[in-house]
Formats: sequence, structure tokens, C-alpha cells
Amino acid sequence: MDRIGYEIAIVLANPEVKDAFGKIAFEPRSSSPEALSALVAEQLEAYGWVLRRSACR
Repeated sequence: MDRIGYEIAIVLANPEVKDAFGKIAFEPRSSSPEALSALVAEQLEAYGWVLRRSACR
């Protein structure tokens, strides 16, 4: 996983890639697996009600 994260960080640092993502209002950033897990947990807590109220399973 460290190697994949490293390679993704290199790609995301490319100005052309940043510009392409910027055109679709997406801000790419790299982080650690722990930081991603924390972000997902935070988002699930914030928006979990939407999933619970929908038919999404």
C-alpha cells in the first residue's frame, strides 16, 4: 500500500492532473490510509442519515 500511495501522490502532484481535476471541481490530495479511514468515518457520521433513509443497502 505504501508504494501505491507514493505513486498516486506523484501523479496528483502533476500540474496537468491538478488542472484536469480542477475543471470538474475536484481537489485531489494524497494522504495516509489512516487519514482516509478517518475521513470516511467522519463523512459516514455526517451523511449517514441519508443512507439510512434511502433504499441504499
